[in-house]
Amino acid sequence: MNNVFCFKRFGRYLLWDIRQAWNNSGIAVLILGLMPVIYFIFDLLFSRVFGTDPEPMNTSGMSYGLLTAVFIISTMLLPARTYGRLTEKGYGSSWLLIPASTLEKFISMLLLLCVIMPVCVLVLFLASDWLLSHAFHSIYGKAFDMDMLTLATFHDEEGMSDITINMPALVFFSFVVNTLFFTLGAIFFKKAKVGKSILVAMAFSMFLSLAFSVPAGKLGVSILQDPERFDIATTFEGLNTALSVILGVQLLLFGTGIYFRLKKMQI
Repeated sequence: MNNVFCFKRFGRYLLWDIRQAWNNSGIAVLILGLMPVIYFIFDLLFSRVFGTDPEPMNTSGMSYGLLTAVFIISTMLLPARTYGRLTEKGYGSSWLLIPASTLEKFISMLLLLCVIMPVCVLVLFLASDWLLSHAFHSIYGKAFDMDMLTLATFHDEEGMSDITINMPALVFFSFVVNTLFFTLGAIFFKKAKVGKSILVAMAFSMFLSLAFSVPAGKLGVSILQDPERFDIATTFEGLNTALSVILGVQLLLFGTGIYFRLKKMQI
């Protein structure tokens, strides 16, 4: 068991991994987390140049779009910047000599990319957003509304049943799936890691679209032919279940791919 996982050894490796992540991706994390400040400065500059008043972020929905863009960029950029050098001969060889098991390195990678770094980005984003909203309330607007990240409940037309969407879980697992995918690309491709990963993602999305187009089409025809058979809440519940299964399968596939890629690198 000690050869597979040792808490003391894992703790030392995790601290080393965090320091390396800061050296490789610290500036990127700061830029992504401080994006409200960057956007606000550019908004002020453009408003001064064109003689218009800056539009408050939350009245235009910009803060939601900005946070979404930040995390989309994070899923693509941070894995490549943090672990992309593992495919380099010199750096990869040094990494192989570090006294830690494949499982320990794998868990450390997941913690950094899926928990520690996203939390740092989110805390910086919300903190800078909050400070700007209080210091420049009249031109910046309100702080980010966290109600979006709570359980969302909708009612059907007759109000007879509820449709609940677990937004925090959906956002988190979607983020993790995409992060794992681009991490696999970062440690698999030697060059153009992000670009090649995006091309593979496009092909993968096309495959999924083709795979689910037939059953989705049959379901749509069935609903049109006999709408009374389908309850809105039940239909959404089925879609939620299907989405959960798809995300679960992707987590398993990408996580397994990363683990065995790391294991192969140690041979």
